[in-house]
Amino acid sequence: MAQVIAAIQQKGGVGKSTLLCALALVLARAGDKVLVIDTDRQHTCMDFHDLADPGFDVYAETNEDNVTEVVDRLRPKYDVILIDSAGIDSQMIVYVAAAADLVLIPSGASRPDAAGAIRTWKKIKQVQAISGRPKAVQIVLMNHNPAARVTANVSEAYTTAEAPLYKAGLPSLTGFKEMHTTGQLPEGAAARHLHEFIQALRADKLLGGRRGKTKAA
Repeated sequence: MAQVIAAIQQKGGVGKSTLLCALALVLARAGDKVLVIDTDRQHTCMDFHDLADPGFDVYAETNEDNVTEVVDRLRPKYDVILIDSAGIDSQMIVYVAAAADLVLIPSGASRPDAAGAIRTWKKIKQVQAISGRPKAVQIVLMNHNPAARVTANVSEAYTTAEAPLYKAGLPSLTGFKEMHTTGQLPEGAAARHLHEFIQALRADKLLGGRRGKTKAA
């Protein structure tokens, strides 16, 4: 039974698709059977899949009423299902969150990104109160400079809001931007940060698959 991981943020342009495409490639190359469900009408994950030789499957579903049925039907066939959502405040967010075991909320190091992430987190908490899902939620800093003052300020904003900012993130590196041109995993520093991020998720038992062994409920 697949673990379901969703990337959700009410604000667009924060790196949801980059995060999920990187996870999908790493997990697939580790031997997991991976599906990406693309609910974003921009279909960035589908475009990446068509560009790459990824070893994972994609499924487009933009009808919010179908999300639960699609996940339930396909869950037994995969080790990990990743769901990409549009960067808008819509009912789709509710359905995707309720279908997920883990929700990752990407955020850049800016006040607008942080505000969007906090709104998204509060929305997901409402879903959790009703449905009991997702089981875990983490805000992930993307496309940031870890040494910059603005990053520290945004991190402080999350602390003040008592929002769950994850300890590892993916900084601003050319390798992550090139992914959507090359269809390949990044190399160099970007590859190292991606490895560290995934290792942290596994160590915290947030990431399953065959190596992570985390099982969905």
